[in-house]
Amino acid sequence: MAPLPPNPPEPWRTAPFELSRLYLQLLRELADRVESSTQAVVSGDVARLEAGTAEQCRLWQKIVSLPPEPGHGADPAWPPEVVDAQQRLLHLGRVQRALLRRSQQCLRAVCNLLAGPHSGYAPMAGEAGVELHPAGKEG
Repeated sequence: MAPLPPNPPEPWRTAPFELSRLYLQLLRELADRVESSTQAVVSGDVARLEAGTAEQCRLWQKIVSLPPEPGHGADPAWPPEVVDAQQRLLHLGRVQRALLRRSQQCLRAVCNLLAGPHSGYAPMAGEAGVELHPAGKEG
């Protein structure tokens, strides 16, 4: 596939085939970035995770700036390769979310252990629906 134009002209005027091709290319690139960020989470590479997240935001902005596919409202008949790319991206996003949630739980446990035996092991106020009353007791 040909590389993406640096900035599509405003408004983007192209044939539906070209729009689908550009959308597919952006989806695949975004999925690759999510996969790379997921590997960064697994390896604990915070700098790579931050860079990957910034790149994901940039790609997402490009995707949402594209006009809707003609006929998209009534009959979203995307080509099968676009549907496959969407499903892959959805799966990768779910995997990354689960890994980040697990990492957060592990970090919380380590922080609680380092805080010593006199600290509580309950979630912090405002997390997971836990609220503290002014007296400091859970509600």
